[in-house]
Amino acid sequence: MWLINTDSLELEAFPTPPPQYAILSHVWTDEEVSFQDFRDLKRSDDVSVAVVRRKAGFVKVGQCCRLAKSQGLRYAWVDTCCIDKTSSAELSESINSMFAWYQSSTICFVYLADIVSTTSTQGPGGFPSRWYSRGWTLQELLAPTKVVFYNHSWTMIGTKWGMRTQISGITGISQADLVFFDRRRTSIAQKMSWASRRETTRTEDTAYCLLGVFGVHMPLIYGEGTNAFRRLQEELIKSSPDQTIFAWTYDLRLDAQLRPWGILAGSPGHFRHCGNVVTTHSLDSSKPRYGVLRRPQFSITNVGLQIELPLIEDTATALQHCHVRSNRDPPQKAFRTLLRESDVRAVIAILDCVDISGEEKPYLGIMITLDEDGALFHRVHHSYLVKIGSRLRIEGAPLPLCVSFDNRYLEIGDMIHLPFLGWGGGTYTTSIFVNDWLSVNNPRVLPSMDTSGPTIFLADDGVGLFLGPGTVGLLDLTLHGEVCTVIFGVTVTLKVCCAIVASAVGNYDHITTNYLAKHGQARKIV
Repeated sequence: MWLINTDSLELEAFPTPPPQYAILSHVWTDEEVSFQDFRDLKRSDDVSVAVVRRKAGFVKVGQCCRLAKSQGLRYAWVDTCCIDKTSSAELSESINSMFAWYQSSTICFVYLADIVSTTSTQGPGGFPSRWYSRGWTLQELLAPTKVVFYNHSWTMIGTKWGMRTQISGITGISQADLVFFDRRRTSIAQKMSWASRRETTRTEDTAYCLLGVFGVHMPLIYGEGTNAFRRLQEELIKSSPDQTIFAWTYDLRLDAQLRPWGILAGSPGHFRHCGNVVTTHSLDSSKPRYGVLRRPQFSITNVGLQIELPLIEDTATALQHCHVRSNRDPPQKAFRTLLRESDVRAVIAILDCVDISGEEKPYLGIMITLDEDGALFHRVHHSYLVKIGSRLRIEGAPLPLCVSFDNRYLEIGDMIHLPFLGWGGGTYTTSIFVNDWLSVNNPRVLPSMDTSGPTIFLADDGVGLFLGPGTVGLLDLTLHGEVCTVIFGVTVTLKVCCAIVASAVGNYDHITTNYLAKHGQARKIV
């Protein structure tokens, strides 16, 4: 661990953290000072030193050291210049140790460069500081006991303790967890919900910045992309029986580029509505309902998740006593329509978790279906969680299941936005939702025109079209190896139409019969 001597402003190495030191929490800018910049201050020529000292990042480090020294602290730690990021081993060790370093600090200074107020961490209009939107600052808020906030001119705003009500309202974190964070007090879903609206510059850091919050360790592999978040969930499954990790929903409007991994979520954003989802054993000591196994064992296999869950096979009857939770409005009506029109025969798997947002505190379930081979279950209808009604009676013991990690039954995959000027001079956005078996290239929009023709609309298992009137677009599609171009649009009466324009293979009947024409008719123009 490298620390800055607040007297000499030189870096010193420590095998373990010293008893007392200050630590800085902030949002990175373009003018940060690196480990190499700081280390070479004594070796460089006057011009190079002057360049470094003029950087905003150096001024920030200097102010941190000044505050630490005023508190009688000899050392300070700043992430920009106290980690040699050219060493992958040191970077990995630092990220895996960072929560502990913040937790062991004597005091944490939070610098809010975008806040002028001396009484609030919110700016004009009540908008919170950008500091609240960054992934790494979550652990920097939770881990230290003593946290002091400063505005852009380094004037003290207040302490975490003194502003706990305001901070709790901004972050969704309970005041108890702000004052003293205990990982055992909150569920996986709750902690994920705290991170759901935060962002990181690197995709992998979405997972890496949460290692300390969950108390797990794993190697860093920059370049693995969204797979880092999958690995994080696998580590959590290995170390915890908490089934709230499966109680997420997929919001296609917000998460189109972060698709789930089968029964595993694709990002913390999938937990944004899970702040009230807890395990049953944390709620009370009574006997669990519906045959749910309390604190059951489950494990990762080479094909999926091995777990025992009670199932509700008669979903039509069950939904008379249940409600659904979703980002869709109204969720109950939309879900019943989805079940009625879908070709997938789904059952409800009841999880060992409850929603404590209301008085009833219902158990939660997910929809799964068995594949044609009868070997693997797959999660379906990812936008919904089922709230199990208290009057529902379930017979039978939990069944051993293997639930897949693939997205074979993901209703809606990638989303492509095509803005254009539509009929009547209005501006519209076309959203094309593409399933796994459909790859898209070269999306484009044609001039506004009337596209009167037959109607077609695929919602949950194909291409969904949301268009402005009198507009046309083109997509080049590769569908099970067959290349074609699809023209889509709507008539002035808001009817959606779709036509295949060209195909390298020419097997139009296969495409239209099985996919494009499932809910209507499609014309082909050769």
